[in-house]
Amino acid sequence: MANILILDDSIDLLDVMEIILKGNNHKAVITSTLDSFMQKLQDNKPELILIDVNIRNVDGRGICKQIKEKVETKNIPIILISASPEKLKDFKKCKADAILDKPFNLTE
Repeated sequence: MANILILDDSIDLLDVMEIILKGNNHKAVITSTLDSFMQKLQDNKPELILIDVNIRNVDGRGICKQIKEKVETKNIPIILISASPEKLKDFKKCKADAILDKPFNLTE
């Protein structure tokens, strides 16, 4: 069972991801705001993080880079999510570990 933290501004997508992950015996911690995400990151010590690149005037790539630059969180794998493939091309620059294009297949 993995503890997975997800930041996305689509409440519907968060709800679906939570149901799918919990159905596969994972703990899903979901949030749609940056403030809540940062608090949950400290409180939950996730084993995996998924971050949407476009979050209400915030670039998820910057959040990713910030997380990867901190000693206590640098080893947590991060997957960037976006409906804009162009924004995922440079995912290594912000130290993300992988990408996921929207829309995605639930088995992904």
